[in-house]
Amino acid sequence: AQDDLARRAASIQQQLGYAEKDLAEATKTLETLEREAATLEEEKKRTAAQTEKHAAEYAKVASEVSGKETKLRAELDDVFGDFSRRVGVANIAEFEEKHFSQVQQVAAQRSKLTKQVAALQTQIEYERKRGLAKKMEDQR
Repeated sequence: AQDDLARRAASIQQQLGYAEKDLAEATKTLETLEREAATLEEEKKRTAAQTEKHAAEYAKVASEVSGKETKLRAELDDVFGDFSRRVGVANIAEFEEKHFSQVQQVAAQRSKLTKQVAALQTQIEYERKRGLAKKMEDQR
């Protein structure tokens, strides 16, 4: 019975040793992860500050660009005012939009007609060859 108790005590002692090693390793890993988390948190704060700064700079530049676009549109309206009135549009941008739309429509129509012509030419060639083949057959 004492041998059995001694073996169980030794086994428990061994398990306790393993548990202590596991605890030490887990503690070491936890400390490493906590340091990494702190580093990442610092990087997150730094990055957030930079992101905020860049967002503010972007908003400022976007505002400047918008103002310059407005000024440019006004100057274009000034320069092309007479032309716009003669062609019946409110401003040059409207004319360009309409003109671009018309150019696209013409291009689409041209493409459609080109395809139709090609199909008709193919059909004509087929019919010619068929008619020629029939004439040759009739002559035999």
